[in-house]
Amino acid sequence: MKALYAVVIGTGLALGLVGLHRWMIDGLDGWLWSRFLVEDTVYTAAYTDSGFRQVHPGMSEDEIHRLLGPPQSRWAIDDAAGPEAGERWSFSPHDTHYRCRVVIFRRGRAVRKHAEFYVD
Repeated sequence: MKALYAVVIGTGLALGLVGLHRWMIDGLDGWLWSRFLVEDTVYTAAYTDSGFRQVHPGMSEDEIHRLLGPPQSRWAIDDAAGPEAGERWSFSPHDTHYRCRVVIFRRGRAVRKHAEFYVD
């Protein structure tokens, strides 16, 4: 019976950690890195974490810009699958550790968003 309790508790803990990792924008690893390294993140004026959480694949560039404001930078990505571009809402002015916020677009629609605590 004790073994069953251990399995149930272990499974619950593992599921809880996976859920927490997915809920946090930068994940548990980002949280851990941010505790030991000096962060150098600058966000665009209208950026908010709550707005970034609302971004999902299929949204238009205009919808995302209404949520996050204009991006800090935009660049073209040469891809055989079709026209693609990336937009960034955060950067590091001193080229060091920062919270990366990027959305990748194909034909004017979001196909992926990327967030991480970037370690340089």
